[in-house]
Amino acid sequence: MDTESEKKLTKAEQAAMRRNQIIDTALKLFSEKGFGNTTIKDISETAGTSLGLMYHYFAGKDELLVAVFEKHNFLEPLRKTLTIKGNKPVRDVLYEIALKFYKLLISRRELVNIVLNEMRINPSLNKAWSAIPAEGIRLISEYLEANIAAGNLKPHNTDIAAHTMMYTAIMHFISQDFFPASNLTTEQYLKQAIDIFLDGIAKKP
Repeated sequence: MDTESEKKLTKAEQAAMRRNQIIDTALKLFSEKGFGNTTIKDISETAGTSLGLMYHYFAGKDELLVAVFEKHNFLEPLRKTLTIKGNKPVRDVLYEIALKFYKLLISRRELVNIVLNEMRINPSLNKAWSAIPAEGIRLISEYLEANIAAGNLKPHNTDIAAHTMMYTAIMHFISQDFFPASNLTTEQYLKQAIDIFLDGIAKKP
């Protein structure tokens, strides 16, 4: 946005715009360089703001990291992704959930990179992140429980099953760069993973 356009904004709107610009810049640098290797000065220079303005909005990097997560976290998109609609076969629904969740991780790659690098050493981020997988597991588990009640699935620990499904998509996302799944496409990989998940690999008696 140019200076002339900024003049038309209220002070509150300009402040919000500057704050968001700083947050978006921090997201990019934290993902590319790592949280520990990024300084407030780096963010300030890349965002084109003064250090004074940086500290006006954020007390330090930890507070800025939490702000990055709060703005870019994907809890609401996750809820939409895992909303089950229609009367499709369970197999089709689980494949659709796995694929949509994987694509959601791809669309939030910068944020996920930060989480993977910083979660264990930054307690505030760990607390903020925990709500996302917990909500995903809850929604998948509820869907599985409903299908057990309807007679479409045999009784099982739906919490473990939901964890397994989410881990499959997450680990596929994480491992693509250094441990590709043979010559399979993501769609083929997830479809076969769901088949194994539902059918098992034990030989039927």
